[in-house]
Amino acid sequence: MGFVKNLTHTLLYSPDNLDSFSLQYWSEQKVVNAAIVIDIVRIIAGLGNRQGNLSILQSGLTQCLIDLSLSSNAPVTLKAQTLTALTAIFSTSPQNQQFFTQSQTQPILNSDAYAAGYLRLPPRLATISLIDIALNGESGDENRMVDDVDSLKGHNLMFQVAALSAFESLITSNDSLKLEIIARSLLLEALSNLPTPEVSLDGAFDSQKVFFASLVLSHVLRYSEDARAMARNIPFNPSEDTDEDETVSLLHGIFGNLITCSRERAAADARLREKEFSSINRTEEPEKQGNQENEEEEVKQIDIDWTRLTVSYLILLSVWVWDSPATVSDILKESSNLQVLIQPIKQSSGVDALIQGLCAFTFGAIYKFNTGPSEVSKKDLNSIIEKQIGVDNIIQSLARFRSDKRFCKIGSPDDALAYAETPQEDGWWFDWNYVEFFKGSFMAVQRSVISEEIEETTKVAPPLPQASSPLPESTDNTDHEKVVQEKDSQIETHKQRIEELKVKNANMEMEMERVNNELGEAKSKLQALWEQGSPEVAGLRGDLAEGVKREETLRAELDKLNNELETLKQKEGEHKSASGELTTKIEILENEVKSNKEEVLRLKEQNDGLKSTNERDTNEIQSTKNTNETLQKENEHLKTQLEKHIESEKEHEDLLILLEDMSTKRSNDKNRMKQAGLELGLKTTMSDNLEKNSLETDLEKRGADKTDVNAGDVSAVEIDAFEQNKESSDYQEFRTLGWWQAETLALGVLSFPKLASEIGVGPTIIATIGLAFLAWVTGYILVDFKVNHPSVMSFADAGQVIAASHVNSGGTALSEMSSNARCSVLLGFCMALLGFVFTIPRKYEHTAYASFASCVSIFTACLITIIACGVTRDSWGDSNGEVTWKAFNNPGLAGVINSFTEIVFAYGGHAFIFNKEMKNPNDFKKSLAVVQIISTAFYITIGVGVYILVGDANVVSPALSIPSHKIETIAYAIAMISIIVAGVIPALNGLKQLWLELFRGKPMLTSNSWKANALWIFMAFITWMLAFCQ
Repeated sequence: MGFVKNLTHTLLYSPDNLDSFSLQYWSEQKVVNAAIVIDIVRIIAGLGNRQGNLSILQSGLTQCLIDLSLSSNAPVTLKAQTLTALTAIFSTSPQNQQFFTQSQTQPILNSDAYAAGYLRLPPRLATISLIDIALNGESGDENRMVDDVDSLKGHNLMFQVAALSAFESLITSNDSLKLEIIARSLLLEALSNLPTPEVSLDGAFDSQKVFFASLVLSHVLRYSEDARAMARNIPFNPSEDTDEDETVSLLHGIFGNLITCSRERAAADARLREKEFSSINRTEEPEKQGNQENEEEEVKQIDIDWTRLTVSYLILLSVWVWDSPATVSDILKESSNLQVLIQPIKQSSGVDALIQGLCAFTFGAIYKFNTGPSEVSKKDLNSIIEKQIGVDNIIQSLARFRSDKRFCKIGSPDDALAYAETPQEDGWWFDWNYVEFFKGSFMAVQRSVISEEIEETTKVAPPLPQASSPLPESTDNTDHEKVVQEKDSQIETHKQRIEELKVKNANMEMEMERVNNELGEAKSKLQALWEQGSPEVAGLRGDLAEGVKREETLRAELDKLNNELETLKQKEGEHKSASGELTTKIEILENEVKSNKEEVLRLKEQNDGLKSTNERDTNEIQSTKNTNETLQKENEHLKTQLEKHIESEKEHEDLLILLEDMSTKRSNDKNRMKQAGLELGLKTTMSDNLEKNSLETDLEKRGADKTDVNAGDVSAVEIDAFEQNKESSDYQEFRTLGWWQAETLALGVLSFPKLASEIGVGPTIIATIGLAFLAWVTGYILVDFKVNHPSVMSFADAGQVIAASHVNSGGTALSEMSSNARCSVLLGFCMALLGFVFTIPRKYEHTAYASFASCVSIFTACLITIIACGVTRDSWGDSNGEVTWKAFNNPGLAGVINSFTEIVFAYGGHAFIFNKEMKNPNDFKKSLAVVQIISTAFYITIGVGVYILVGDANVVSPALSIPSHKIETIAYAIAMISIIVAGVIPALNGLKQLWLELFRGKPMLTSNSWKANALWIFMAFITWMLAFCQ
């Protein structure tokens, strides 16, 4: 932004001292320097950089350029260059556009008539000043303060063209500004006023003002239907005496001016021909001869002015009607409007090429966009083209217009400005924007006229390879469609060829017309020279002969093109007839295809009905087969159950005989003991047996644990035996435990009150927590060992002994409940039988749910015991009613070891067998955490609590035997579930270990066949019978 601001300072611009800037002296060097700065600004704006354009606006450079171009005494060339820079700024910066439309200027008039040498006009909008310059240019150049005034004259046209370009860039995409400009009378006054013949002859009329007014209004109307609609409602040169009903709109007024221009142009042509004819035979004196030539030049200039006026109105009308059906409908309300355009197109000579081409272009645009309701239909216009004008005349007029050097020389905006700066003899006729508009639109007009003519007059069918040859009967619809598509492409090719030939024909006729004109001019000159006897006659005769020869060549080529056109038309006629026959056959084939499709649909419906019936019958047959198979399976299952039932009855009879023998033997033993005078001591014996069996079981488990770990360390191949047979056909998944099913509370809690009495409350708590932690740690070690050594399954080698001890515990419990020692053998057999029944399933899943019941039963039995001890606490005291217990006690080395082994036995609820049977062995850690927390609290509460309540004198093991006989019976009845489950789980562990060792690496390990199930049941029965006998 600093660089741009420096440019403002370089131009010596100061908003606070505007008069010194506007009225400064412009030396030649200052003009050159300022021109360089303005070129730099134009380059910056031309880059299209948004930040650069904002910098131009914020630095005040935009205001500087506005004041320099519209409110200063700078040379016209510098002002035109400044407007060119503003054009570049407006085209890329909407902010600068808005700033310009809101700005005001005070133009300066230079004249010696004013005291100060200049007059500053009242402030007005910059837009109005810009339009005023485009229409009128700038006057007073002779009083401008410059070094060389004469060198700057004649640049007024360039200034007007630059203002026109800046205006076009300003109103682009600014519809509101367009409507404001139309509402003002500055343009309307220039368009509506025409000179009278007397004024035009005196040279007081400026045709350039009307010309630039038409260009300015055309820029306003282009691409804005709202602006066109508003312009159609503007009255044309209204007067106070004119009635409202007689008011003519601006659009129809322009057509009226065209009529006037055509009439005056014809009169000027007549005067010009008269002057030329009289100059051929003039023999006046040299002075009179010079006056005659001046008059001839004046007449030529008048003719050019009227031609320029006509061209300016036609430019405005061509832009106005383009893509505006409403404007076309308004024009067609007056039939005379069309005649103004038709007449120049029809004339073969005597009409300027610009006028003829613009009339053809405007009429073609009216024809193309006559799509709304109008009094003259498109069909009527087509008839006018065919009967009065001719398509060839329209194409030739457009071609002559495009080849005219006044139109061709404008190739870019810089060309328009350059030709305005140094106008040629033929003058400046078009700006670059209209040239681009015409080049982008005339082909659409030409194509519309040609295509509509072909559609209305020569609708033909695509040509066939052989129009007369019949089509084969077997040709299907697809082949016909392909043929039609091919012929459509051919007909499009012919249409394009016809269009090219017409354009070429028009160009040839235009060339012939030009040659004829040259030939006519040569003839007239030859005639004049012949009459005068000039020596140039021979040369002109040669030129005439060459022109005639060239004309004959062109006529021959034109005849050749006409013959080719006639040939194409004949082919199109043949194609039309062949297309009719082909269309008929296509219709017949389409009807046949339609009937075939209907038949196919009917057959499909029948087929669908048959399929649905078949599927329904198939489903019924399959359902019957499934029912039959189900009934057969049920029959086989019932037969199997019947056989098992018969076998079970036989086994029961054998067991009853065995129980009877054992009962007789036990009775005889008891009688002999009574005869010998021995006491039975049932409770003490039962307690000692339970403690002994518990200690032995714990030691045996430890031995098995050690053996199993050692075996895992030396394992040669670490393969899980269950995973090894997973791919066998009769594989059954027996590992079904989750983490919440893999632990249990042990029966060892029943010895905790006795333990507390032997070693004291404190050591009991400390030992329980310490060993609980030890058990927890060992459990984690077992889990990790199992995960790292998949081949290790369990250390349940002593399952039979453990099962036997629990069988004895169950028998003792039943004997205590019945108070009848004679039934101990029979009750022990019943416990073994129940253990056998619960060991039949090979999965741990059922034992997991049984463990829940075991936990509930032992917890309830212990709760009943501790409550009973608490309620009857007074009966447990000594003679003084006091209950003695010890916080610390020293039972000796044997007592300490025995007590600690009881705790160890209580925490023997987890082993490798549970870890092996789990779905995910790592989940055993969760089970371990839950059971250790609950069991530790449970063991401490029962052990310490019962001991404190009953004291040293009354504590026994199992603890359920402490209360009265009735409470004892109830507690044992409830604990029976836990006693049974506690025997089933070790027995199942032993069976699992035995099964694993027998069938490790064999399919039988995971088989679910009847052989595997029968062998398992046999092994379970033998195990429990051996345990019972032990």
